Amino acid sequence: MNKVTTGTQLPDIILTPIVHRDRKYIAINAPLQQSINIVLRSLPQRRYSKTFTCWLVPLSKENYKIVYSSLKPLSALNTSAMKSWFANEDKPASENVIRPAPPVKQPKIFLPQTPKKVAIQKPIHEVNASVLP
Repeated sequence: MNKVTTGTQLPDIILTPIVHRDRKYIAINAPLQQSINIVLRSLPQRRYSKTFTCWLVPLSKENYKIVYSSLKPLSALNTSAMKSWFANEDKPASENVIRPAPPVKQPKIFLPQTPKKVAIQKPIHEVNASVLP
């Protein structure tokens, strides 16, 4: 989602509720644009997630209002996921918050056993007999 944008058209910023490391956040997916990045870096308690490649702000109505009012003049906001989350807030968090997909477990590969090499004891040559034990 992070693409560099140019031109006069307002870029889309998507706000979504997510769970990251057992905490609820507002995920802010925004294009790479200097004016947007300045505003995002000025938000309180914001952090960047490499897992989701987006900015995160703790999930609350107050933080949502701050994020919304800060970003509205700069872009077109897609807040449909946030609105549905606030409408269904009384439901369990697992039903209305996006969770990251579990990591894919790699299958174990069993390689055939190779026979162990056995050292063959050769007699010591008479030239080396005085040096070797």
